[in-house]
Amino acid sequence: MQQKTELDCIFINSYLKYKNLGDSKDLIEQAAFWIGRIAVRKYSLGEDERSEVLLKFIQKIEYFSKIYETGKFENFSAFAIVFLKHLVLNQWKKKINSLKRKPIFLEPDSLPGSVVYEPDYDCEPSPHKIFLQEILQNLDPRGVLIFKLKHNLFLERKDILLLKSILASSRNSIRDFLKERVERTSFVRCKEIMILEKMEISHQLLFSNRKDAANFSSQKKRKLRKNF
Repeated sequence: MQQKTELDCIFINSYLKYKNLGDSKDLIEQAAFWIGRIAVRKYSLGEDERSEVLLKFIQKIEYFSKIYETGKFENFSAFAIVFLKHLVLNQWKKKINSLKRKPIFLEPDSLPGSVVYEPDYDCEPSPHKIFLQEILQNLDPRGVLIFKLKHNLFLERKDILLLKSILASSRNSIRDFLKERVERTSFVRCKEIMILEKMEISHQLLFSNRKDAANFSSQKKRKLRKNF
């Protein structure tokens, strides 16, 4: 209980220093400390995610102070921790949504059970998924693997084991393969963005005499981004 009181005092003193002197260094250090405790214990966020949360807090520090002062909260630490929890929760939701949009790859050696593929579904698959599985079951395993990698589809255990055996012959690992794949995708994406930027400039030149030319160009650019 005494330790918690000491932490509270340190936290409130860092805020008072920011409020009275405009020095936010100690407050940011305290925010980083509490973000670390919240993010690691409950949400298992990594260092990059925690840094993003801290950056959000720094960007909102004036808003944070305004809410505390106008809200007339009696317990600063309780208010501040709830505020930070919301930032951490938003970052966790962002991470989950990002994972949902990406194909999941697992190391076969880290998977429990035998190497024999045994489907395990928590929910009933959609008709489209059943139809696709029926088609893929009749195809060559290597062709199925290529198809899934090309279209960023989920790799099942048997697909991962096949990929691992193929890479082993070239003394490559799944981790290195995925890293190279991500770098290549990032490179292609950068080229796409450069093309879009050039197209935007071209649109503005072509339609410079037209009313709302810049707005028209931006709409075209957003439409093209969705198609990539």
